[in-house]
Amino acid sequence: MSNCPVCDTWPTDEFGDLRRCPSCAHVFQLPAIVTAVYDADYVGRYAAYPTDEMSLLRVGFLKAHVSTGRLLDVGYGNGAFLRTAQAAGFETFGHEIHGGDFGIDEVNIRTDSSLWDVVTFFDSLEHFPDFEVVRSLVRRSRFVLVSLPLYPPEFPAIRTWKHYKPGEHLHYFSRESLRRLVGQELIMASNLEDVIRRPSNCHQNILTCLFANQVVSPGWTISGTSKMTGRELNQDASIVGAQRM
Repeated sequence: MSNCPVCDTWPTDEFGDLRRCPSCAHVFQLPAIVTAVYDADYVGRYAAYPTDEMSLLRVGFLKAHVSTGRLLDVGYGNGAFLRTAQAAGFETFGHEIHGGDFGIDEVNIRTDSSLWDVVTFFDSLEHFPDFEVVRSLVRRSRFVLVSLPLYPPEFPAIRTWKHYKPGEHLHYFSRESLRRLVGQELIMASNLEDVIRRPSNCHQNILTCLFANQVVSPGWTISGTSKMTGRELNQDASIVGAQRM
């Protein structure tokens, strides 16, 4: 048995090597052992992905709410998003563990203590063995932008879902568990990435959420944004979910 790593609920429901939280519906691998190797071969997979198109989509979504600022991308892959964000006026930095050189200004998130205008997690939160460093980062950022796979209703009882990757994806988020982990005001949610990353069986595939921190610094104020409740998150995130190319 193990407490939920997001909301600390105990006990959690057992599904073999996975557990599901009855409170926030977070699904996580137990034990949280990483077997994936994040090296040059791993990041080389990005050559087959439409990373430039994805980067334009993500930056456009962000620019609708945040005009510029210091941006940290956690798990930047081949750096495509950061290059696009820099061209759009952001001061860009990244954190990675694969060791490749993509010309990115690197930040060690385990020793960093600076304030950020934007911290982004694109398909990276599900890889963290624990969330201590994540919670520290989001407390120090004005905005947090996250994209990650949204698991289907039959998971984890049935594991044919394409994003089920033991030893690589250690966490499988619900809308509620993501909201609780970030702990900031949700201002926008969408399945916009599904126009490129096509859903299967008409189920929403990728959830993208932008959060705003109201208390990160006395000198920072956030205006022109609207808040969303958990119920509104569920409704808004379904808008784009059925779109296909």
